[in-house]
Amino acid sequence: MLDIILTAGALFDSKSKNLLEATSSFSILFGKNISLITLLSELHIDSNYKMLPYAEWKNIQGENYFFTVRFIKDKIAIILYRDPLMEELYTTLKNESLYDALTEGLRKNHGEMRIHEILRLYARHPKNIFSILIYDIDHFKKINDTYGHLAGDYVLKELSKRVKNMLRTTDVFIRFGGEEFLIVLPMTTMDGSKLTADKILNIASEEPFVFEKQIIYLTVSIGITSPLQSDCLVTLLQRADDALYKAKDSGRNRIESL
Repeated sequence: MLDIILTAGALFDSKSKNLLEATSSFSILFGKNISLITLLSELHIDSNYKMLPYAEWKNIQGENYFFTVRFIKDKIAIILYRDPLMEELYTTLKNESLYDALTEGLRKNHGEMRIHEILRLYARHPKNIFSILIYDIDHFKKINDTYGHLAGDYVLKELSKRVKNMLRTTDVFIRFGGEEFLIVLPMTTMDGSKLTADKILNIASEEPFVFEKQIIYLTVSIGITSPLQSDCLVTLLQRADDALYKAKDSGRNRIESL
């Protein structure tokens, strides 16, 4: 185990990606002659240098390190830190940035990143089929106008809780907009996603929501789709959105697929 605070560092040539110099602690962790390409590959870090600087917590040989990669003139620097207080702060801030506080769904930008990763996996291995389900609370503005914004927040929170309770641990729940939510269903065909969509319709409409003795009834509209081999993130999400609006245009409180 290395020291608690400053731990390890190395410099790599930006062209050859070969190691130029390193602290002894870095050499202990990764070897004396490791190349940058090999290092990043072993740590499952994308070696696209256009994305630098890069920073993330990484578990290395059983210890959590704050791992950074950045350009310094014509060299690429690697720096690792181990600081328990910084790790706790980072984890807290990361969770706050990842998840919507009200509904505990992934925020849209992080959700899109997850979908992009799942879509890339599907492109390489089509057997990893998945489906996208997107739902929107019907006439949500009317709920806010009639019962107040606190009641609207309560409905969003309570419906999200009901939906998440019936999802699998592998499903990805994303708050995609104000009252719009998207769910990624891994290893699920369109027929399977329709079964999940039916459950969400029932969860929303069969049991009313009670806020400060006010009974609130609501319905949702749902669109579902599955990826095509030609899909990128934009086309996949656009088709899911089109399915949702088809459900709305067809009378709401229903499921449509594209």
